[in-house]
Amino acid sequence: MSDLNDSCRVPIPLSFQPGLPGSAEHYFHFLLGYILPILQILDVGCYRQGRREHFLVRSCGPVMDAVLDEVLQAFGVSYEKSSASDPRYSSSTAVKVPRWDLSLFLGGDASSTGSVDTFHSDSLHRLGDVRGQVLDLAYSKRSVPDQYADKILLLKRSAEPDFYRSDGVAEIARYGVGRRSLSGLNWAKDVLTAAGHAAEIYEPGAHTFFDQVRTFHACRGIVGIRGAELANMLWMKRGAFSVVLNVGNAPYRHLDYLSDHQGLHLEVLDRRAEGPHLSLKASDLAAIQGEMTA
Repeated sequence: MSDLNDSCRVPIPLSFQPGLPGSAEHYFHFLLGYILPILQILDVGCYRQGRREHFLVRSCGPVMDAVLDEVLQAFGVSYEKSSASDPRYSSSTAVKVPRWDLSLFLGGDASSTGSVDTFHSDSLHRLGDVRGQVLDLAYSKRSVPDQYADKILLLKRSAEPDFYRSDGVAEIARYGVGRRSLSGLNWAKDVLTAAGHAAEIYEPGAHTFFDQVRTFHACRGIVGIRGAELANMLWMKRGAFSVVLNVGNAPYRHLDYLSDHQGLHLEVLDRRAEGPHLSLKASDLAAIQGEMTA
């Protein structure tokens, strides 16, 4: 993470900007509102002009901090972590990291007065630039396991760590199956396999970040309940599909933006009347099989 020389230098704070919805402790907002914008800042900013800078990044909780370390170390960034309340993030030297996630959720940059289309298009353009860098690095480390190549991924949500429980210390409570869940995955895999559609159950949260990048890039399509792991649609290839079971009444324009930008086929199934814990059923499989034959 850092060496003796790094510890002697004054770090440049990279500040996560407050705003609703979302927290840097949850994957979608962490990925699109902090770590990927950081990579873009470091790539095009004044921080690689013949000198090795040292940075201060905010702790994003135990789950996201593991991803933060994995990504920054892979890109060779010199950094140290501090709590979100560190006053250095509001200093004159702090760099305000742009919230691309808000641009996609809200249709524009909430801190700007420009047009909605301009800001969400700009965020997608910048995401596209960083996406290529991440994919190149992911595949330089290892190829995708054959287990998931050209398969339908039935997305399993992870168990909720204590950090995110209602009596935990997370900024926003609930995570994984504590917020939403999707059952019937084994049944769906058997039915799809019998119909000649290769499928695998995949739990993104059980894998490293670069494993997720490779797996989503290699798959034929994904099926899952609405959740933060769908940010990984960013890595999917043009022509792949995403079948999403929607719960709750919040807009899902961010999924539309990502699928349009990536050239994906997106089908959102309305299951709002059934609550946040769903089970796959025959009509859902019909939609999946329809994507496979489209």
